[in-house]
Amino acid sequence: MIRMVACLLLAMWVSCVGAWAGEAIKIGYCDNNFNDTFHTFMLDAAQEYAKNNNIELTVMDAQLNSIRQQDSVRTLLNDGVQALIVIPNDTSAVGPMTEAAQEAGVPIIYLNLDPFSDGNVPEGAYYVGSPTKEGGIMQMEYIGEKLGGKGAICILMGLLTNEATYSRTDGVVEVVKTKYPDIQILSQETALWQRDQAVSVTENWLTAHGESISAIIANNDEMALGASQALRTAGLTDVLTAGIDGTPDALQAIQNGTLTVSVLQDVVGQGRGAVELAHKLIRGETSAPVIWVPLALITKENVQNFMNR
Repeated sequence: MIRMVACLLLAMWVSCVGAWAGEAIKIGYCDNNFNDTFHTFMLDAAQEYAKNNNIELTVMDAQLNSIRQQDSVRTLLNDGVQALIVIPNDTSAVGPMTEAAQEAGVPIIYLNLDPFSDGNVPEGAYYVGSPTKEGGIMQMEYIGEKLGGKGAICILMGLLTNEATYSRTDGVVEVVKTKYPDIQILSQETALWQRDQAVSVTENWLTAHGESISAIIANNDEMALGASQALRTAGLTDVLTAGIDGTPDALQAIQNGTLTVSVLQDVVGQGRGAVELAHKLIRGETSAPVIWVPLALITKENVQNFMNR
């Protein structure tokens, strides 16, 4: 542990010397999947901060492959990055990446998908994101009230290797059990965070459950928009739909009435926040290991407040 801390402090000191000398700071950014709308907006925010602060941001895509992501992290470390930002592909398997960063004396910041939901954050590791279970709670409390505490719902889940999938779903289920016991959960199924997958899953649900579905709760906006598309194709306009993220497409859908509600994950706050934290750590500043970015409920009544953010 002493050696690990010493290496980290040495790396930060070397980084600071470079920064004082006017050299570009080098930060590695490894996403788990650029085929995700929310992630592209996070990257935009990260790159904007990097550009404005003389930071060289090297970006890599794991393409939903955990081994590829581990290899990418090692490549970035070998290339001399002074900090790492990682959106983990499998939140239960970040150990090798954390250990590689610790051995190199480089801080590693996990972004958006929380690998430390048990509260145990390793030395030299950090997390920037929003409280995931709370998002599911906020969705279901709003939908439950809209349904008058009665009806039947289906839940579209994200990747089964992501902590956010389970936390958000747990939030929905908890609210149903504790506040709306007369609401039935008909089905829970993954659509891999993707809109097209959500269309297919929703079509299957409509075949199985017909018009008994009162609402579809999705772990993210892309899946909620896919569900909405399938419902409209089937001529069902009174089924409520809920997402999480607050993407531009979701905001537009809420405004035009094709999406009922979303929960804002501040994409700029997360993307920019991760690079800003890396920048501070490289300069030798200290930080709490977890940086929470607040959530906000988006409905038709307040959606205009979130447009053009």
